[in-house]
Amino acid sequence: MYRLMRLAIAIIALVACSEQPTVEPDNQVLNVSWLNSEGKKADPAYAIQFPRDHASHPEFDIEWWYLTSNLTDEAGNHYALQWTLFRFKDGANASPWTNGHIFMGHASLHSAEKHWFSEKFAGAGLGNAGIEESPFRYYID
Repeated sequence: MYRLMRLAIAIIALVACSEQPTVEPDNQVLNVSWLNSEGKKADPAYAIQFPRDHASHPEFDIEWWYLTSNLTDEAGNHYALQWTLFRFKDGANASPWTNGHIFMGHASLHSAEKHWFSEKFAGAGLGNAGIEESPFRYYID
């Protein structure tokens, strides 16, 4: 319980460092031309099994994990918190810097009036981003 509370506080501190304007979608297609991979595709007949499927599946082109929480401050204001770690397979550009995978961490905090967020990117080859299965750990910086 206390570890989750400390994590939530750390994420809030991260995203609260600078106020970001809310970005309205412009209906453009996301450009992922850098994602030059022919990884395994999702199979609709796949039977999900936990805890195995909580871990990473590096053979797929993209995968992500969420941590979400609803928070209330001492004044009774409500906030929504989300931290997401994305893993992109970039096998065509594999190097000691990326290990064939690129990670993006996205943290956001929402109140009724404001939205704060922060993003980070890292290549997996340096050890500053990744997924560990036992004990389960996912991280960026």
